[in-house]
Amino acid sequence: QGKLARKKFTANMRMRSIRVFRNALNKAVKLRILPYNPIAALDKPKVIRKEVIPLEPEQCHALFAACEKHRLGDVMILAAMTGLRKGELFALHWDAVNLDDGELVVRRQLQELRGLKLKEPKTTAGKRVISLDPVAVNALRSRLKKALDEGFEPEQIPLVFANTRGGYLRGSNFDRNVWY
Repeated sequence: QGKLARKKFTANMRMRSIRVFRNALNKAVKLRILPYNPIAALDKPKVIRKEVIPLEPEQCHALFAACEKHRLGDVMILAAMTGLRKGELFALHWDAVNLDDGELVVRRQLQELRGLKLKEPKTTAGKRVISLDPVAVNALRSRLKKALDEGFEPEQIPLVFANTRGGYLRGSNFDRNVWY
């Protein structure tokens, strides 16, 4: 733990590494390879969570105005208005969106580990119907228009937020090229 701290690992990263190592050693104890788990004696690093400060309405309007021009700016508007996670937004297909009724259905999420993988939400509560307010509906209509202008017909490219080739967005590329 001290070595990780000296290498400037955050408390959260150190806590995660302890958790992984502890689970591995718990398995060794269960298999009777070790008599006890030495990790149990370690002091856990104190993880201090940053306070999340939501945007004020004026800040939201400024963000939305800045996002409108970008080909993927509507993803930020939809995220702010629905609370959808990045993986849920990147896995969203047009067949899960009903603009007339102002609803979308969360059926899957995109997971990026060693590659991209579509998965069902972890819990049954993760599969849900989201009611969309007019701002979110307008963002989706804007995205549909941009997709059609790019030649991405929903029947051919079913992704709401596709990369420039019509494939799934990678979170790391999105963060670097759009978000930051």
